Amino acid sequence: MGKHFLKKKKPVLLLAALGAITGLFSSYAVLTHFYGRTIDEAALLASLPGLPFGVAMCAFLAFQVGLPALHGYFVIGIFGASWLISYWGTLYFYGSLIQQTFYQTFYASNTEIIILAFVGAIAGLIGAGIIVSGLAVVLAQYRDVSFARRTLLVGSAVGLLLPLTIVPYFTPVFFVLWQAAVAVCLGLGLDQPSTDAEI
Repeated sequence: MGKHFLKKKKPVLLLAALGAITGLFSSYAVLTHFYGRTIDEAALLASLPGLPFGVAMCAFLAFQVGLPALHGYFVIGIFGASWLISYWGTLYFYGSLIQQTFYQTFYASNTEIIILAFVGAIAGLIGAGIIVSGLAVVLAQYRDVSFARRTLLVGSAVGLLLPLTIVPYFTPVFFVLWQAAVAVCLGLGLDQPSTDAEI
């Protein structure tokens, strides 16, 4: 029974590992390209953190379900867009509350932490929503309400940890947790019965 469980959940465990590993690459992109830049400058690079995650998920889906190359490029773009739109839709509008650079100090007041947690929840919801919508376009396995609901809730909940990024040393923790959590949802989504044919 234990072996059967591990075999069934192997894609989920693998995706969790991929999400965590790419979370390190994403945090590196943020730490090297975002810190010390103005909000507008960072906006031009906002899709970078999502690309490692997108490439890893694309490779996994290509191997697991035979995702066509053209759809693979679309999936990579979706993950990049999730970061870009999340940034513009949330952090940009709250930029005045977190100064004009990305968390340039090691200190933040309690009010700023609450604001960042709120912003993180919204950003996590938007990012997860874009990923869910994009994957549903190309894969029938992801056209499921329970998958969408679970992924949106997880993305938003883990997004509450955004205040961790106030301290650069903790930035990788946030990215690893968010991407691993969303990746687990994607793995669980593959177990959903599909009723539609893929595009």
